Amino acid sequence: MKCLVNFRIQLDEHFFSLYFIGMKVLTTREASERLNVSVRRVHQFIKQGRLPAAKLGRDYVIQEKDLSLVAERKNGRPVKKESTKE
Repeated sequence: MKCLVNFRIQLDEHFFSLYFIGMKVLTTREASERLNVSVRRVHQFIKQGRLPAAKLGRDYVIQEKDLSLVAERKNGRPVKKESTKE
């Protein structure tokens, strides 16, 4: 039974799209590829509350529509605002 479960998870992650109650969901790896960031960065978005996700086994699943919440960011550090004091 243990082998069947591991095989099914492997198939889901690599070959099939996951659906969770009729909604298209992505693994953290798939989300990182779509956002062009690392898997670690996706985990940071989840931990910060910027990217809603549900824990499924050892990984998280993310609704495809929620990627837009973090996709609208600019690359690099934020620019410091100059002080207007004279």
